[in-house]
Amino acid sequence: MPFRELAFAEVSALIDKLAAAATADKDAAVGKARADAQESLDVAVAERAELAAELDDLQKRMTQAAADLDAERRQRVTLGQQAKDAQQQLKDVGEQLKGANQQLKDANQHLKDANQQLKDASQQQKDASQQLKDANQKLKDANQELQDRSRQLKEASNDLNAMRQNHKRLEQERAGAESRAVELERQQAANNIEFAGERNAMRERIAKETLQSLDWLGSAFARMVRGSTGDDVLTGLVEMLATEFARVAFFAVNGNRLEGRHYVGADGNRELSKLAIPLTMASPLTDAVRDGRTVSLTAKDLDEATTKLFGGQPTFVLMLPISVRGTVTSIVYADDAGRSLDVAASQRGTKIAQILVWHAVPLLTKFAIEDESLSDVRDYAASLVAGLESVYAGDTSHKPAESRRRLEQNLEYARQRFMARVSNAPRSAARLLDEQLRAYVAAKPTTPFARDIAAIIDSAPAASTSSKTAKAEAS
Repeated sequence: MPFRELAFAEVSALIDKLAAAATADKDAAVGKARADAQESLDVAVAERAELAAELDDLQKRMTQAAADLDAERRQRVTLGQQAKDAQQQLKDVGEQLKGANQQLKDANQHLKDANQQLKDASQQQKDASQQLKDANQKLKDANQELQDRSRQLKEASNDLNAMRQNHKRLEQERAGAESRAVELERQQAANNIEFAGERNAMRERIAKETLQSLDWLGSAFARMVRGSTGDDVLTGLVEMLATEFARVAFFAVNGNRLEGRHYVGADGNRELSKLAIPLTMASPLTDAVRDGRTVSLTAKDLDEATTKLFGGQPTFVLMLPISVRGTVTSIVYADDAGRSLDVAASQRGTKIAQILVWHAVPLLTKFAIEDESLSDVRDYAASLVAGLESVYAGDTSHKPAESRRRLEQNLEYARQRFMARVSNAPRSAARLLDEQLRAYVAAKPTTPFARDIAAIIDSAPAASTSSKTAKAEAS
């Protein structure tokens, strides 16, 4: 609805309202009093005048409102055009913004490329700085080398001057030395004549000592060769080495322990049969057995276990394991008992010990092979001993003296049978029957058979037994 019509409608409604109000008041006032009606009329007139004034004012306002409405319509048209223009401008601005974004992207890529170029330029500058620094260092080193060479040249010049002076002094000394050399040659000629006799005597003494050493080694070899068992060979080796060392012993390897067998020392012979050393115990002696290598120790290398073996304070200890057919079967121990052997003496003793061991190994190998080949002979000897015991036990009808006599006869017969059996066996086989008899006596010393056998063996003349053995070996 137009604003003017709205305003007229409001004014008409207001007039109708006022008229109705006035009519009502008038009708009410008629009943009350005419005076009041006149007064009310005057008031109404006044109010109408005011309303007319208000109506004029309202018409003015309506006129103004219509003018404002026309202006607003024109402005709305203008704003619509402006909005349309603005949308076009916004579209243009969007296109421009899109182009600007592409330009910004290109600019960022250019900036990135520029940063990389700047980084490369910075690295090149850094490399150039390092090269400059290296060049400065080389220049500094060259200057230092030049200074050093200058100093060396100056020193060389000083040395040359000193050498010239020394050369002059040496020329003078040479002249004096030549004169002294003539005198020394004369004295040397006299000394040669004087020392010729001493040199000849020294040669004779060295030759004599060498011959004695060879004789000693020959005796040692012969002593070991005469042994009938491996223990005999090693016993001879120990006793011969006792001339070079203060204390010498040998131990046999039995299972996982070392058993003492023979000892010779300046402090007297010792019984080693009860001395057993477990191979699990850490010591140079057990290490030498496990490694199979010769070990020589000086005082600073000795441990408590080694020094406690035979006591004292040895300063040199030698341990030589003996390997037979690839297995260490025994070890020889030697020391100086604290007598402080000099280096030459310890080296001499070591060499002699090694030579004797080298000679003993083939003999021990031979006995080991023989011992393996004699297992049947040993079993036969054991069966003979068992047979003698069985016959002795069954012979209960005779008196003790008669039983011993019969046992002696049976033993002699058993010996003859045994010697016939071992006539083609190695020489060491001849002792196996006696070994079995003595082993039985040691195992059952309280039995009547063992007592009688022991009495027969002990009463038998050694010479007779030896002759019988020799006869059996010869046959």
